Amino acid sequence: MCTIVISISDGHTTNLAHNKSIYHNESLEIFIKVLLFDKYVEQNNKYYHTQIGWLSAAVMGVSIASIVFIMLIVPFNTVAFTIMSFVLIVLAICLVVFSSMNVSCDGNTLKIRLGFIVGKSFPLKDIKSCRVIKVPWYYGWGVRSIPNGWLYRVSGSYAVEIHIGSKRYLIGSDDPQKLLEFIKRHTGT
Repeated sequence: MCTIVISISDGHTTNLAHNKSIYHNESLEIFIKVLLFDKYVEQNNKYYHTQIGWLSAAVMGVSIASIVFIMLIVPFNTVAFTIMSFVLIVLAICLVVFSSMNVSCDGNTLKIRLGFIVGKSFPLKDIKSCRVIKVPWYYGWGVRSIPNGWLYRVSGSYAVEIHIGSKRYLIGSDDPQKLLEFIKRHTGT
């Protein structure tokens, strides 16, 4: 349980964990920890980790800014404006989807979410084996098909490889060891 202490300007403090009128909300507690850049949270048999793909976000952000700059300084041309607007929209969607990845597990299901659109769930009972691997650079980032499975990654070189049936899934992480330990603890693999 997280204890949140609010300091009021007159020097008094309020401890929200002991205030009976405040409803304890675990999702809000995890959100506050993530908001305060505590990217990894494990409590009450639950795992939550947010990884931000700073490089991909920076590249897409610079690309968006460049297109907007060009659209502002170049004389208006309907065809060019339409094409640049389309590219701008695609880049903005990619920025939202591929700049961060959330991995969570409630002890029964492992969930991956990239942005607000792409997601995948795996029942822990179906995981046959798992290990940390170094992902080849040519696999790239994002969601893509790889030999015998799928890759989910926003940055970094390491992933947790899980096997479900004949398929393998690579879940990128900037701290793969903690995810591996959590999965092994709950699957017995």
